[in-house]
Amino acid sequence: MLNSVNLIGNLTRDPELRYTQSGAPVANFTIALNRIWMDSDGEKHEDAIFVPIICWRKQAETVSQYLRKGSRVVVEGRLTQRRWETESGEKRSILEVTAIRVGFLSRRQEDEVTQKEQPQKPTQEMKIQEEPTKKPVPETPKAEKAKIVKVEKAQEEIPFDDLPDEPPF
Repeated sequence: MLNSVNLIGNLTRDPELRYTQSGAPVANFTIALNRIWMDSDGEKHEDAIFVPIICWRKQAETVSQYLRKGSRVVVEGRLTQRRWETESGEKRSILEVTAIRVGFLSRRQEDEVTQKEQPQKPTQEMKIQEEPTKKPVPETPKAEKAKIVKVEKAQEEIPFDDLPDEPPF
């Protein structure tokens, strides 16, 4: 049986780093998988699926150090199910992805900017801002233009017939 999951999404919150009783690091976070589709009437729809992710050991520490809410990641892992019983005796279960690999698709600086300056969706009340007027670029004085020298390519073209049949490696 094959149990393999590959997902690309954005973190919905900062990763939560905890330690087991034996001292093993474990990080939990959730990613949002967005899908945009059109129905048969041409109407646009958006869906979001929220998938809980678990990372262990060194990967858990790295994820909690570098990822933040909004970070885009690719997760390779396996689907796991946890089962437990509540204090009132109810049986519960959850499906989650145990990460084998987590790839960072956005830089930390981009994530911080995204969190601080999340763009607003345009509304009817918003006015269209005019583009700032561009300042004319000052022309280079004639004396400086005279110093500019064009360098031409001095490469020789090799005729196709003279190429070796086999690559050199």
